[in-house]
Amino acid sequence: MEYVLLGGVNDSMDDADRLAAFARELPSKVNIIPYNPVPGLDWKRPSQAAIDAFADRLYPRAPAVTVRQTQGGDIWAACGQLGGLTPETE
Repeated sequence: MEYVLLGGVNDSMDDADRLAAFARELPSKVNIIPYNPVPGLDWKRPSQAAIDAFADRLYPRAPAVTVRQTQGGDIWAACGQLGGLTPETE
C-alpha cells in the first residue's frame, strides 16, 4: 500500500493505528511517502521526527513498513506528484 503522509492531516498516532489495523487484514507492505510541498497548495510535509514517529508506531503493528526516500522535491515531482507553475504561483 502507498500512503502519502501529509503534515497535520493524516500523520497522527491515531492515523498510524488505523492504518496498521487495515494493513494487518491484508498481505501487504506499507510504503510511507512523505509529501513534497508544492507552491499554491496548503498541504505541508511532516517533520522528519513526525515521519519517524509514524513509521515507528506503524511497525511492527503492520506486517512490513518502509519510508520512501524523497527525491524530486526541488522540481515538484516525486512519487506520483507533478507540480507546475500557474500565473498565481509564478
